[in-house]
This record gives sequence, C-alpha cells and structure tokens, in this order.
Amino acid sequence: MRGDTVHCLILNRNYPPVAGITGASANELAEYLTMQGVKVEIITTHGQYAGAGSRKAVFGQVHYVPAFYNGKNKLMRLCANLIEGFLMARKARELQQAPWICMTDPPLLNFWVGRLASKLNIPWAYWSMDLYPQAFYAAKLVQPKNFIYQFLLKSIKRHQPNLLIALGSKQAEFIQQSYDWSIPCLILPCGVLKRNRAEAKPAWAQQNGKILLGYAGNLGQAHEPEFILELMRQMDTSRFHFILSTYGAKAQALLNLAKKMQGVEILETIPQNQLQFIDVHLATLSPSWDHVCVPSKAVSSICQEAALLYCGTNTNDNWHLLGDAGWHIDPTANLSSQVSQFYAQLNPARLAQKKSNAAVIAIDLQETQQKGFAAILQFIQGNQKH
Repeated sequence: MRGDTVHCLILNRNYPPVAGITGASANELAEYLTMQGVKVEIITTHGQYAGAGSRKAVFGQVHYVPAFYNGKNKLMRLCANLIEGFLMARKARELQQAPWICMTDPPLLNFWVGRLASKLNIPWAYWSMDLYPQAFYAAKLVQPKNFIYQFLLKSIKRHQPNLLIALGSKQAEFIQQSYDWSIPCLILPCGVLKRNRAEAKPAWAQQNGKILLGYAGNLGQAHEPEFILELMRQMDTSRFHFILSTYGAKAQALLNLAKKMQGVEILETIPQNQLQFIDVHLATLSPSWDHVCVPSKAVSSICQEAALLYCGTNTNDNWHLLGDAGWHIDPTANLSSQVSQFYAQLNPARLAQKKSNAAVIAIDLQETQQKGFAAILQFIQGNQKH
C-alpha cells in the first residue's frame, strides 16, 4: 500500500460541474470519502448532459478522457460511448489505484471494467444506475436472443464484481438473479437530497391556495408521457396548477401539447431548492424498464417532503420504498379512469397525510444513504493494494 493513504477510483461519464444525477451522486460519495481521509480519484469525460448543473464543490482529483459525441443519433452515440468506456477503463489501469467503483455511464462501462479488473486481479464495485445491456432490450433495440446481447450478458456474468451497490433491494435481486451472482450487496438510493426549508416561494409557486402538481426532469424512453398528458387534460384549473419542466427523447411532443393547455406552466429548469413547492410530483416508469431504471426524481421529491403520484408497476423500488407517500397509477390499465379517481381523492387533508409520510420516509432514505457510504468506505479500506 502506498504509505498510509487510503485510495479509491470512481468511474462515470459525467461529473460536476457538468450536469447529471449520476455524476452528482458520485460527487456526494467522493465528498463523504474525502472527509474520511480517502484519496478519491475520478475518471470522467467532457461529455454533456441535459438538465441543471451542480452548484456544489467538486471533490476528488478528476481525470478526463475525450467525449466523442453528445448528439441524439442513437447509433453514433452508442459507438462513441463504447469508445469512451474503453478509454476510461484503460485510464483506470494507468492510474494504478484500487479499488475501482464503476458506475454505468457510459453504457457498458461495466463490461470494459469487469474484463480489465478480472485480468489484473483488481477489486471493484459495480454501482448500478441504469442497467446495460438490459436497457437495449427494454428500449426494443435488440431481441433477447441477439448474439451480441447474449455475449455481453455472459461476459458481465463471468467477470463479476467484489461488491454490488444497488439503488434498491428489488434492483439488487434482479441483478443477482440475472447474472447468477451471489456477492456482497449494499443499497444506496439515488436522488437523496437534504430538505430545503428557508427558500422564498418563487412566482410560479404563488397560486392562491391551489394544489401544485409537477413533472420535473428527464422524459426519455423509459417513461410514460401519456400519463402526464392525461393529468393535464383532466385537471380542474380552479383547484390545481401544473408545473412542467422536462427534457429528453419524449419531451418535445409533450411540451408542444402542454403549451395549449390552461393551468399548465412550463419552466426551463427548476432549482433543487425549489422542488419543495410542488405538492405532488409525478414520476413514471414503463413496465419493461422495471429494475433497469429506478427514477431518482421520485426519491428527490420525497426528500423534499412532497407527495408522489407514480405511474409504474408496484413491484419496483420506487413504489416499494416510497409508496406510503403517494398514489399509484397502473400503466397497463385504463389511464383516464385512474386519473379521474386520483383527482377525486386529492384534497388538502389527504395531501397533508401523504406529505407527513414523506417526511418519515425521507429520514429513512438519509439513514440508508449514510449506512451505504459507510459500507463503501469499509470496502475501500479492506481492498487497498499491498
């Protein structure tokens, strides 16, 4: 071991001050580890991500590899991401620090890291955000019997990590079963924020006692825009006001429709310290994406002690962790009737109860995050190079 200093290496495509929830999560971990005396090194790219950037201090010594493409062409983006992942893994080998903590952006970064770590006998942790290659199947880009898809699955299965860091217990079960792994695992929810209490109400939140509904964040392949649209269609504008701030593959079509609707206010971005003023946050996940994604915006809204309206199955981590603070919409059933029932139930008293439940869950999420950070520190301390 190099002196008495404890080292670790984190790999992810984006990192503050560049926007991106995965990079922000990596920076939070780096902050905790730095405060515990760990020398943290980061391998990232100059790639861009839609959304608001980070205002927090940047922790760790950051190393960059080139980003080759930030556009929307799927094939070009995939090819560029594969090259970026390869270069990031190669950079990790050059730095000769261990253990490695590998996140999942760019897609298949864990494929490169797993193969190299196995070859070099380097201990590593797999921090599962969006799962690849499973996301390719969820997005209907490949069939499950596709030989490249099967090759990737088998390679990842064979080069298993020393530790799995999962977003929730349901995702952890899915990963362990998918790869037939039986490895140590810890839970680290993504999107855990501290409650902001002192911020003055922005103009959009001053709605004369109306209940504020809102969707803030990515609207991509994994999400259900029809659910959001139905909420806006059925909304009684004398009782409710809708805030929409979104980006992603499915966002523009929804924004075009929302511009014509009464009671809907479109914002370019919403700072984290203003999320608290939305009473009911919407979150969605298509059934085919269960466990492949665990939308962080649902966790963030609960941490701001807001209620949640969730459109997805009831078997994933979002509902498993957060259900007591929200209402559930089944995306496979009739959306119109379910939305109508939701509005019939939504009143100040029911809202207050859901928000009270959210405050309790937020404390549990904070505790789970701290326990997860402590377990990662223990893993790092136990896997220093000698």
